[in-house]
Amino acid sequence: MLDSNPTDGGTFTFADANALDNLPYLTALRVAHDGRESLLYKRDVGYGQGPGQFIANGQPYRLDVWWQAAQALGISKSAVRIRPAPATGAGATLGELPASHEVAPGGNGSSGECEAAEAGGEVPLPLTPGTQTRILPSGLAAAGAEAPRAVREMVAAGNRLSGAAYLYGGGHGTSLNVLQGAYDCSSAVSYVLHAGGVFGEYAWTSGELESYGDPGPGRDVTIYTNAEHVFMYVSGLRFDTVEDPAYDTGPNSGKPGPRWRVSPSVPNWASWVVRHPPGL
Repeated sequence: MLDSNPTDGGTFTFADANALDNLPYLTALRVAHDGRESLLYKRDVGYGQGPGQFIANGQPYRLDVWWQAAQALGISKSAVRIRPAPATGAGATLGELPASHEVAPGGNGSSGECEAAEAGGEVPLPLTPGTQTRILPSGLAAAGAEAPRAVREMVAAGNRLSGAAYLYGGGHGTSLNVLQGAYDCSSAVSYVLHAGGVFGEYAWTSGELESYGDPGPGRDVTIYTNAEHVFMYVSGLRFDTVEDPAYDTGPNSGKPGPRWRVSPSVPNWASWVVRHPPGL
């Protein structure tokens, strides 16, 4: 850990948050606190605070943890246990992925069949029979094993973003090839589309996405956008930053940031321009 926190000098950058010595970005870490444990990635943990700052029992305060992850673990300048996570594909041992091997057709069950995320991340991609994307109890999504590769890439990308912070303007002006610490609605949608190979390298605003692709709903992917907001459906499952409980009844209900949402209907609190990627 560093002797001081770069934020104290006002020079903090996203690269600074990519700390923890030389661990590759998105390395999985198993963090436990107060009887709870979670699988965090090296995007959720930043620099320590340096010497002279201590937690209650006198140990140095070593890690910054994104508030969403800290809240789930009940962390507040308290000691935690941390060690490398099991190998990719073993997430079921942490309760991060379901252990069963089937999803009932048409259900919102879980699948134990996984493949590596196809767009450059280490987060495993669960698969489920058929073509539809399904929500898992963990809040991640399982892609249809028979869905087009572009759709599976998008589901993997949505899983990588799940739980990232929401920040207006976040994810804009930087390459979509590099995972950022925070996104807004349009950069999150742009990131997912880019992972599917149907979008350029930089995020568009929601207003710009009104002219993206082809008009109308798609067979596999549909984008709903206007000048203020944008979200998308990927093979039947909504990906959105809005946490409106009226339009989110799944495991991510009430949780902010880009996540998979279970929607009884398309939100009607605004009018939408409907677009889809060519061929999807």
